[in-house]
Amino acid sequence: MGANDGAASRERATVVALAAMGTALAAASLDAGDAVSLVLSHTGDLLDCDVTLWTVTDDRTTLTATLAAVRRPDSSSRPAAVVVAVTHPSVKVGTGALGRAAVHGVPERYLDGGVQVTLVPVVSADQIDGVLELRSPDGDGPLDTADLAVAVAVADRLASSLTTTRLLTQLRYRADHDGLTGLPNRAAVVRYLDDALADDTDSGVSVVFVDVDRFKDVNDALGHSVGDDVLRYVATRIRSLVRYEDFVARFGGDEFVVVARGFSDEEELDQLLDRITSLPDKPVRIGAERVYVSLSAGLARHAPGDDADSMLRHADVAMYRAKASDSRRWEEFSDVMQRTSLDRLRGEADLHEAIARDELVLEYQPIRELATGRSPMREALVRWDHPTLGRLAPSSFIPAAELSGLVVPLGAWVLQRALDTASTWPEGVAVTVNVSGRQLADRRLPALVLSTLAATGVDPARLVLEITETAVMADPDGAVARLELLHDAGVRVAIDDFGTGYTSLEHVQRLPVDLLKIDRSFVAASATPQGFDMLGALMQIGRALEVATVAEGVETDAELAAVTALGAGHAQGWLIGRPAPDAAFAPDPAVAPRDHLGHAPTCPTAVAGRRRHERT
Repeated sequence: MGANDGAASRERATVVALAAMGTALAAASLDAGDAVSLVLSHTGDLLDCDVTLWTVTDDRTTLTATLAAVRRPDSSSRPAAVVVAVTHPSVKVGTGALGRAAVHGVPERYLDGGVQVTLVPVVSADQIDGVLELRSPDGDGPLDTADLAVAVAVADRLASSLTTTRLLTQLRYRADHDGLTGLPNRAAVVRYLDDALADDTDSGVSVVFVDVDRFKDVNDALGHSVGDDVLRYVATRIRSLVRYEDFVARFGGDEFVVVARGFSDEEELDQLLDRITSLPDKPVRIGAERVYVSLSAGLARHAPGDDADSMLRHADVAMYRAKASDSRRWEEFSDVMQRTSLDRLRGEADLHEAIARDELVLEYQPIRELATGRSPMREALVRWDHPTLGRLAPSSFIPAAELSGLVVPLGAWVLQRALDTASTWPEGVAVTVNVSGRQLADRRLPALVLSTLAATGVDPARLVLEITETAVMADPDGAVARLELLHDAGVRVAIDDFGTGYTSLEHVQRLPVDLLKIDRSFVAASATPQGFDMLGALMQIGRALEVATVAEGVETDAELAAVTALGAGHAQGWLIGRPAPDAAFAPDPAVAPRDHLGHAPTCPTAVAGRRRHERT
């Protein structure tokens, strides 16, 4: 075989070897360490030399920093010189080529003696991943041109493999971690919990579900950027309070999960919950804002038959029970909670179907104008004719509807049915309809109300929307904007249960209010001097605002005398008229009731009997 044939044969063998190396590097299961080991082994055999990879530990953009950062151990045959035999044309350092910069950055120990090596940078996307050092065992000099080309090809294949590995690692990390807090995410905690339960013997597994209280208020009032900072603060704090071995994840939104194992007794686990939920009772500095952050938590201990899904669900149920409590920041799951939760869910499902099956009905309670004895308004009150439980008052299903969001479609149904009915009444009679906090927060409310009025042909002035102070304060600016739009269209607005919420007079003055409905608790307390004065003060607010007042829950002659003496414009309650179907209304009396009262006492006698007034 001639020299040319031998060279061609070696070239073919080299190409085959490089192709085989590329195939091996492309293996999906190959990690970075495996890729480097494969390259070092194959390259050493292919070029008959010793191969070492110098990795980058400092500046990833210059070979100078790469070489200077390497600290090779001294040996008996100390390297004496370095020959940089290759440069990479796509990478520049300052104004010089990579090769010149590399020579100037070589550790000085390589500049004594006679050992010569070849340095080949491993570069991907202008990023230096490392440097291959190739040195012949007998120290006979750097690689020749042909071997140098092979070394460059090897470095390029290694760079490509490391890029792929890096991308896959990033994708796997992102798939299992929350981008905002850096904590494991929902998918990761479910997998971890599955594994923990599979391994659980005597160590026990517990799940803690943590929720940030009033987080929506923070987002709405201060913006999502501050909300993100709050979540990062909570994530850091939880991680710092639990044990090193506890698994902490962001479950989603403002919810976090802790999976804890190996507690020796219940008291130790209780102390963990206390640590998590015992945040400072003072605002914390979040960026430029001061925010009060509190947490509610639920605990679920592993019981026979539990899987990851059931434990997370149980801890979630317990957390919501803690949120509803005025005295507890965390609760432990129990079978009673499970039954209550199931009953609530079944009730929600039944309510969904009740709307479709037309099981809901409206009754109407008159609101009397005390000066004339007429009833210019009637309040629409929803009832549920349950197929097995009979007729249910709103207090038995409206709270659940509020929690689940069903109150929005339910409210739309009530509005439609009430206006349908009001369209058959005399022109002078208005219908009042309660609007929940969720409905008031819905930007679509004005369009819904106006389109329903148009469809039923009812004059907007004959519709009164009743809102509570609490509903207003959840989003004062949004509530004012939506109510002003409706008020400008002619719809009237009443504040229901006035005096029991947290509305400041400033906010009341901003609202387009036509009626103040004084809560029935103040009417009931009017039998005492202090209660009588308090009721009078609320009436005075109405006069100062130049709006009409309605005394709610009037059930006795003494209460009617009190509200009349204090100047209430209207009264509502069982003494005035009970809720009834529309067809059951009797005509208004011809004589005003206050004509026969004479001079009412300044402090009426005690009120007897149970309070029975209901509202939606």
